[in-house]
Amino acid sequence: MVSKITLVVISGGWEGGHDGQYPILLEYNSENHEKPFSSSEGWGHGLSGSVFSIEGLFKSGIIEIYNRSESVWAYEVLVNAYQNTWGSHKAAARLLTVLPQNLPVIPECLVCVLGDDS
Repeated sequence: MVSKITLVVISGGWEGGHDGQYPILLEYNSENHEKPFSSSEGWGHGLSGSVFSIEGLFKSGIIEIYNRSESVWAYEVLVNAYQNTWGSHKAAARLLTVLPQNLPVIPECLVCVLGDDS
C-alpha cells in the first residue's frame, strides 16, 4: 500500500539541480497520524520542509504557499476543511477524492527523486 501521495507540485520552471525556492511539494502520508501533511520548498542545498497537521498548516502560515493557480484546488479544500474543523485525515480524504481531476505535473527530474510512491 502506498502511504505517501504527492498532492501538489509547483515547479516554477525548475529543471533539476539545487534551488532554494522550487519545487514546492505538498504530500500526504497516511502513516503519520498526527501530522500527515508534508510541505517542502526548494531542492538540494535550499531544501526546507516539515510535517504538519491541518491546524499546523494554518498556524504556521504555510497554507498560503498553496494559494496560487497551480494549487488553488488543494488550498480551497484545506481552507474549507479547516473552517469546518475537520481533522487532518478527513481533509486528506477530500483531497484524494478530487486529486484525479487535479493530478500534479511532476517534472521528470523530480519523478526519479520521489520514486514510485508519488
